[in-house]
Amino acid sequence: MDNSLQEFDITSNQQPNPSLARSNSLRGRYKQNEHVRELTPNFTKKELDAVEIPNEIAKEIRLEKYRIFGINIMGLVCSLVAAFFITLSMTQKDGTNFLNIADEYIPSPVGMFFLLGFGVFCLMIAFVDYRHIILDVKRYKTDILMGKEKIPHFLIRNYKSLVTRPYYVNWIAFSVYFFGGIIIGIMYAIKAATKNNQKPLEMNTEIIIMICLLVITLIIQALSLVFTRLRKGNIDVYYGYDIVPFEETKELRKRANRTCLIIFFGFLAVILCFVIIPMMIIRKRSGKKIVPFI
Repeated sequence: MDNSLQEFDITSNQQPNPSLARSNSLRGRYKQNEHVRELTPNFTKKELDAVEIPNEIAKEIRLEKYRIFGINIMGLVCSLVAAFFITLSMTQKDGTNFLNIADEYIPSPVGMFFLLGFGVFCLMIAFVDYRHIILDVKRYKTDILMGKEKIPHFLIRNYKSLVTRPYYVNWIAFSVYFFGGIIIGIMYAIKAATKNNQKPLEMNTEIIIMICLLVITLIIQALSLVFTRLRKGNIDVYYGYDIVPFEETKELRKRANRTCLIIFFGFLAVILCFVIIPMMIIRKRSGKKIVPFI
């Protein structure tokens, strides 16, 4: 009898279990498709608006919207100023414009086209960032309604941006000061060199614009560094820990610093190759000093 029971147990264990096999098959399939996005219900606007977001998260959302608004204003101002001066240059008749502004106070259209492109670029960046923050906040509220409150995706992305932003801001500001100072010096040199000519190049407007650009850059740099430190501190205090691992933030800082360094020296090399070196060759062939005023 014992032998029969033993034989029964062995044979029963060898019988395939359809339910178990199907469960294992599905589990393996789910593991292979863990990257598939989970379906979420479409909540109404009223339901989403009723969600209460923690004050610290809501403050971060407001600060991000303020940043986007600032970029939007800067792009709008640059575009309007550039369009205004381009219109004055394009509508000149007999050397005068419809506002009777002296030519010496109208900047070059070439520079204004670059300013217009910069303004349009800022407007596009602001539009894309605003769309992202709206979609991310909607997703965060949806997770809360589903009982899955977690660190929102936009907060992690913003935190990484806050880690690298001081490097980008400082490098951009340093580049503006460096090249802006050189440009202002060249403008003053041209103004002094053509002082005794019949039609001297005053370049007053260009010099004023460059000085204003340097001052605005200094203000933006200071405000950006203060707000970046404030926002990062608020996130750290709310969660009580770094939401991005230390090794990853360290790598982000290195990458940002390396990228800015390559761009700066690459841009400097381009200027040396296509502007300064040809100018020195022309001056040498003309019998003049390679470096003027020396």
